[in-house]
Amino acid sequence: MTRRSLHQSIVGLVGALALTSPLHAQAASISGTISSFGNRVVNSTVTLTAFRDRECAELAERSDRSKAEDGRLATCRTESVRSMNGDRSGNFEFGGLQPGWYSLTASWTYGNFRLSCSGPAAPGWTVGNVAQGDYYGIRATSAPFELKASDHLEKHFEWCH
Repeated sequence: MTRRSLHQSIVGLVGALALTSPLHAQAASISGTISSFGNRVVNSTVTLTAFRDRECAELAERSDRSKAEDGRLATCRTESVRSMNGDRSGNFEFGGLQPGWYSLTASWTYGNFRLSCSGPAAPGWTVGNVAQGDYYGIRATSAPFELKASDHLEKHFEWCH
């Protein structure tokens, strides 16, 4: 084997290892849409929250937590891993994520009057009206979910469809 072909073989092997390395394989993503009353929500803020483990995620989902459990939850979650505004079509995307447990919160304001929805909340989401000064808004939080290495999950929220 010549010196040049040995060099090419080593470069090829290093490139192949980089493509199959655990760091490369761990990147995952979450994307989706936010819509309300059949229309995409253009000015929504979508926040991604991370949990240390499954136990913490399950604790976050319970509404009957004790004060001690609220304290434990505060230490095992990261309030805002990432936050972004949806695009002009109500789409959002978080890429380059590590495997783990997450939840999404979408929020947006819509004016100086309360909206009510007679239909049920979207499955897997908790929804509520929020007052923000003179404006009212919606805050929808997904149930915690596990994101595995190389997952590309889609999470869609439709309110009052």
